[in-house]
Amino acid sequence: MAKLRARRETRVRPSRDEKILAEWNGFMLLALAEAGFVLDRPDYLEAARKSADRIIGEVLSRDDEGRFLRCSRVMGGRAADGFLEDYASLGLAFLKLYEISFVPEYLSTAFRLAESILGLFADPDYPDFYQTADDAEELIARHRDAMDNAVPAGSNMAAQLLLRLARVSGQTDWRQKAEGYLAAQADAFLKYPQAYGFGLEVFAEALKPGIELVLAGKVDDPQFRALHACLRPFYLPGALVLASETRLEGIDLPIFEGRQGAEPRAYLCENFSCLAPSSDPEQLTRDLKQLKQEL
Repeated sequence: MAKLRARRETRVRPSRDEKILAEWNGFMLLALAEAGFVLDRPDYLEAARKSADRIIGEVLSRDDEGRFLRCSRVMGGRAADGFLEDYASLGLAFLKLYEISFVPEYLSTAFRLAESILGLFADPDYPDFYQTADDAEELIARHRDAMDNAVPAGSNMAAQLLLRLARVSGQTDWRQKAEGYLAAQADAFLKYPQAYGFGLEVFAEALKPGIELVLAGKVDDPQFRALHACLRPFYLPGALVLASETRLEGIDLPIFEGRQGAEPRAYLCENFSCLAPSSDPEQLTRDLKQLKQEL
């Protein structure tokens, strides 16, 4: 074996595919964040935060207009600008990481990516999204794709991101854009459901949004963390989890109105219809079980 290895080392090594795709990093970031919280694995969460901070510092800081490349470490040539799926995947990942860490920068990054999606990829004349930006290389036709394959379609991820951020910010135009897109795709979803797995998930979320859990108090308060930990045993599709002390420059967050205070307290709501607030983790767990049965 040693002789074979020595002989092999005299030959030219084959090239390795070392590209780093923004879309796939979004999937990884979301998975690490979600698994880190559910499994109570601080190492997963730390890996997610390191990745997120590097993406913000080295990828999303390319310019002031929210533009970035689809991939880095390209061997020869120049990488293409980010596609719709890159923006949407990272947007959903940063939203999820905020819901677990409550770092305001992650939520503001999700909003920034959503704004870029509307500015660069949304069709102004039809409720749909293009895969390429409006200033990308001009082709015979700009491609659109709503079919989910090995990974979700960028359009479906974009619709989910807009729906969720609209619930946080109250921006009805974002919700209307997402709902208009889903309505336009409804016939295809029903005719070929096997081709729209993620799209159907987003469609269901638009019809019946998940719960909203707003946690008041200081994020580093042990009681706050105890309330947050109550979510671990539950699978709650479409749920939004926010800390009312979050402040974002230039973005209003009406979801926090009447749900603030210094004492750790949980405000559990379904489509803005709320149960009585509670500071008791056991009571919150009972309330979550009740809402889970109704979902």
